[in-house]
Amino acid sequence: MRLLELACRQAVRWQGDGAEPPFVSVNLAARQLCHPGLAAEVAAVLDRVGLPPHRLQLEITEHAAMTAEGDAVDNVRALAGMAVRVALDDFGTGYCGLSYLRRLPVHAIKLAGTFVAGLDADDAPSRTDEAVLAALIHLGHKLRLTVTAEGIESERQRSRLQALGCDVGQGWLLGRPTTAEKLFDPRKL
Repeated sequence: MRLLELACRQAVRWQGDGAEPPFVSVNLAARQLCHPGLAAEVAAVLDRVGLPPHRLQLEITEHAAMTAEGDAVDNVRALAGMAVRVALDDFGTGYCGLSYLRRLPVHAIKLAGTFVAGLDADDAPSRTDEAVLAALIHLGHKLRLTVTAEGIESERQRSRLQALGCDVGQGWLLGRPTTAEKLFDPRKL
């Protein structure tokens, strides 16, 4: 929970600097998702740092969502009930049915970078990757989810994803890893 608190404190500082990022995103490990007190701990962190719940997005892997039972499902529902955003990370890599989308209140899917990487080639696998991405983007939009593509490293990937209607992108082309201090100061990038 220490990382969660640090990220939430930074989001509050950015808000105080006049910037209004839509949310701060933090990964949750599968074991954290199953912790019976997770929702209460998240609520305590948000209250302690003063971050509105809708400004926090917790990311869980598609695999963790596929295997979610009991406490994990209760936690996702409780978090969503508090207005915390929930995103499925590495979406499209699972080999299970899509039934977890019916039982988990998620707000976003993050498409696996393995499909995005294929957009740079002009061969049959590339066309397959593009078709898979198009289908996943369409599915996400039909479910009223925000769709993020991971691993964008070239202008060609970015433009193809944009043409497919992807909502958000992340990757080295769009921004290299940096410190919080440098993020809003372009002279330091």
